[in-house]
Amino acid sequence: MDSNFSYLQADVEHIRTMLDASRIDGGKYTDSYICSYSLTHSMRNVLSRLSNNSGCRILQKFRITPVAGQTRYKLPPCIEGVIRLQFTDTLGNVVGEIQPFSPWSANGQGWRLEGTPGFLSIVFDATPDPSQFLDIVYISNGDWYPHYGEGDLEAPKTGNLQVMSLATAPILGTVDRRESAYLGSHVRIIPSSNAPVQERQILRHWHDGTDWKIEFEATNPELIDKHNYEIVVPGFGALHHAVAMLTAFELSVALSATQSKQGGILTLYKTAMKTALDNVTSINRALGFYMERNVPGSAVNMTFGKN
Repeated sequence: MDSNFSYLQADVEHIRTMLDASRIDGGKYTDSYICSYSLTHSMRNVLSRLSNNSGCRILQKFRITPVAGQTRYKLPPCIEGVIRLQFTDTLGNVVGEIQPFSPWSANGQGWRLEGTPGFLSIVFDATPDPSQFLDIVYISNGDWYPHYGEGDLEAPKTGNLQVMSLATAPILGTVDRRESAYLGSHVRIIPSSNAPVQERQILRHWHDGTDWKIEFEATNPELIDKHNYEIVVPGFGALHHAVAMLTAFELSVALSATQSKQGGILTLYKTAMKTALDNVTSINRALGFYMERNVPGSAVNMTFGKN
């Protein structure tokens, strides 16, 4: 990881290490270009491979507050598939679960997804209880833009929530300007002091007319005012290594590197992907938090988390 504990900066440095920096520096392949375009696509590729080849997928979660009389809710563009949909009370206790039954199923009313990938909505056959929260566990397709910059954190407010204004001109990457694009993703707040790096799940992402903002559980110890942050794919070192190696391979093709150079980077990418797959497989075997069961009235097997 980079000395300032930024995954994105470490990934870019790793990519440059694999390539001939003299052919990148001073051209269009700036650090920000690599982060905004090449690395973003590699992130989506790696997440897709992990989700399709491992029994323990990279899962994320976000919360919807039901509105009385509303049965349709727009989902973030990063959702590939919904794994579990559960009701929780104000204390975070799971009080119920809704399965994707057909509207005419004898098991009762459920929910369904409508739309196309990147523009999905979840539709309920009956209005959800507005007195409870609706937690959605999903598989991410990585369809959002990672970036690294300086954010402005407001003081925590009632409910132990905190708001941060995102950078208008990030140091690396691009701020995603699609409403709720970062919902359920992770932000890493990196203090300039030796205070702990704070990692939080993003609960809300919106534009207030002036700035793009995110909301998350308040930091502890409390951080306010300006601090560096990054929004990156949640995961672990092996996953970021695989993303960096795939990006380096794609850039080696764009730069017409020698066959031996491309082959060496491709071998490193395959090794990194195997390590990432080994990691998530070990997690699945050790924790046993995921189980597959048939959903009555559905042609697919759904995977649900066990509390």
